[in-house]
Amino acid sequence: MKNKFKPQRFRILQHNSDIIISIEKSNLSIDIKKLLSIINTHTKQDKQSLDEYNIFISFYGVILQGGIESSIREIV
Repeated sequence: MKNKFKPQRFRILQHNSDIIISIEKSNLSIDIKKLLSIINTHTKQDKQSLDEYNIFISFYGVILQGGIESSIREIV
């Protein structure tokens, strides 16, 4: 039987008030204008700006923090 699992381009995880965008494919580009509506749909909220969310970006399980990277397990 073939493995039917297809990796996602990215996943959105929520932990308390934190939003984690986990990027799981190389060469992914996310339209920042569409990201607000995607996160609003995921959280079932209607915020007007991404600044109203506490967003972390994870690339293959490593949180990108502007030069200080940490494991996603340290956040969750």
